[in-house]
Amino acid sequence: MKHIVAGLLLIFFLTASISEAKGQGNVVFGIRAGLNYSTFLGPETQEESHGINNGFHFGIDVGYQISDLVYLRGEILYLQKGSTYDYSGESYYIFNLMNNSRFVLQDSSQIKLDISNAYLSFPITAHVTALEKWEFHAGAYVSFLISPIGAGTWTFGSRDAVNYQFKQGLNFDYDGDRPAESSPFAEQILLLVDEQVVGVPSLVGAYYLLQEDRGSLINKFDFGLTAGISYYLNRGLYVGLKGWYGLRDVTNNAVDYSYRELGPNGTFIFSDDFDRNLNIDISLGFKF
Repeated sequence: MKHIVAGLLLIFFLTASISEAKGQGNVVFGIRAGLNYSTFLGPETQEESHGINNGFHFGIDVGYQISDLVYLRGEILYLQKGSTYDYSGESYYIFNLMNNSRFVLQDSSQIKLDISNAYLSFPITAHVTALEKWEFHAGAYVSFLISPIGAGTWTFGSRDAVNYQFKQGLNFDYDGDRPAESSPFAEQILLLVDEQVVGVPSLVGAYYLLQEDRGSLINKFDFGLTAGISYYLNRGLYVGLKGWYGLRDVTNNAVDYSYRELGPNGTFIFSDDFDRNLNIDISLGFKF
């Protein structure tokens, strides 16, 4: 939350500073806000898939008018990107037994997770006006992660596994969570595993199964290409459609482990997949 507040304050103060420049003839500025539809684009197994998640964006922009038809624009945006994640198939779970040992059980898992990553994004684009009311633009962006979170459920065990089937809540703060950490408000789900009664937390953090700190799953920095189109309802008010294509891996491969299987001696199998941000936003904006 403190990162979000800092981002909003930055946008506010920059808006105040930019408004002082509006008297200059070649400088234009504006505001825009709207909805985002995003996902992670990358390799998937037959058990897992990424889907579209939604969020919102708002921010300010400053443009330099080169001619009546062409201008350059820089933006500062608060932007929510993310993805849904679904896993359904053979998997495992690691139980902590009363004698401080760990027991691995193989069965089926169903994982449903909504991932929402808030960024402070800085796109720079070139804009061309065509047919009076239409405007086309393209450029590049850099983004800095300020709040990566996820929420969902993990159901482990088949219908026949009456002794150890459970449904666990997932409440992920990818920056703040620590290994083997559960929520302080979590209750214990009591199960019979390997002829022992064990407690499984009803709500866990992002790295509950890990035993060592390997960093955050979501990388702090992103960059890529962007392009879009706007239609002007009048001289200042417009609606826009904009696409974002990430060129950097969203996830940290040192933390991104497989849910399907473990390696020798119960070690995690970490991924070397490249998962990029793919986002489309729909905006209502105003250019002064």
